[in-house]
Amino acid sequence: MKVIKKRAFVAESEAEAIKKAKEELGSDIVILETRRFKKGGFLGLFAKKYVEVIVGIPEKKENDVKLEILTKLLSEKRSVQAQPSLEERKRELSQSDRIDALERDIREVKELIGAFLDRIGQIELLDREEKRFGERGRLYSFLLEQEIKEGYADDILRALADRGVSSKGLSWKDLRKETAKVISEFIRVSPIKLKDVGTQVVAFVGPTGVGKTTTIAKLAAIFALFEERKVALVTADTYRIAAVEQLKTYAKIIGIPIEVVFTPQEIRRAIERHLDAELILIDTAGRSHYDNMKMSELKSYIESSSPDEVHIVLSLNTKYRDLEEIIKRFGCIPLHKMVLTKLDETATFGNILNLARDFSIPISYVTNGQDVPKDIEVADPSKLAEVILRLRGCKGEVIEG
Repeated sequence: MKVIKKRAFVAESEAEAIKKAKEELGSDIVILETRRFKKGGFLGLFAKKYVEVIVGIPEKKENDVKLEILTKLLSEKRSVQAQPSLEERKRELSQSDRIDALERDIREVKELIGAFLDRIGQIELLDREEKRFGERGRLYSFLLEQEIKEGYADDILRALADRGVSSKGLSWKDLRKETAKVISEFIRVSPIKLKDVGTQVVAFVGPTGVGKTTTIAKLAAIFALFEERKVALVTADTYRIAAVEQLKTYAKIIGIPIEVVFTPQEIRRAIERHLDAELILIDTAGRSHYDNMKMSELKSYIESSSPDEVHIVLSLNTKYRDLEEIIKRFGCIPLHKMVLTKLDETATFGNILNLARDFSIPISYVTNGQDVPKDIEVADPSKLAEVILRLRGCKGEVIEG
């Protein structure tokens, strides 16, 4: 038996993975390989168990495949709308109705043929990809292990096939390097850029515990000490006394002014007192995105400060479903850019790509530790792609092998 396609399916159990394979590829699949692995957890503890099943599709003659698809389409059509026989319809319909019914039948046949041709086109496209890209299964599985969405993993493989990239003659590392080039094109970045004249006001928002205050301290140190720009800080995070004191300490060490405000009206006046600064960084209190009252209060602070940019700070050790919900809930205020924190506290980095593809918000900075100002970098598409593909560590070090 000759296998013409291989696909990898990942699930929490072997039965579930096989079920997914059959739903997508049909019941004629052949199980080629089964692999169990763990993912997530902390220091090897509480890791979740997964099963990867690699299946193959036996070779069929082209006409058999097309006949199978057409039969399935006809079956689906009949199940959706059972039609009476032609003779019954003739007896029941007037001449005018018969003409209308015939026109409907013709349209339905056209739609059926169009769907049939689309399905055949998809099969031929996958066949071409398979011939040009033999190690599809291994790379696809690797992308899913990094928690990249299945649809985006498919897009990556198609882009590689379109470029004529084949695994033949390439090492595993070189194959990932080629893949990194594709991924980097999906990632948009945009760090803070100061105005030639005037004051750039940048506000930071986000849920509790994502590292907003530390991120602001890092950026203040970089702009004030390394770029020798005039910087001022404003904090509205008065819910956490420790956060205010922490930022005051950083401001004193860096040698820049800081204002503590308690109302939206005060934040406007604080900004006006420091319009001689080139950059004003605003820290806001961490908000539960499910607390509508707190979100409304945050919106008032942002509207009063009229920032040039609002950066939402997100922690990469957060589940992707929660990240999506956070961005949607914080969407009540304009979000211009996002900062991704705690790269050093996660084992998978596919959510970088998921966020970049799902939301039209460029990434400004990434942080990978608590040290101020060291553990922060301007977002770079190539480096982020290499982190996702384990070619580079979260702190930028190149990984051999």
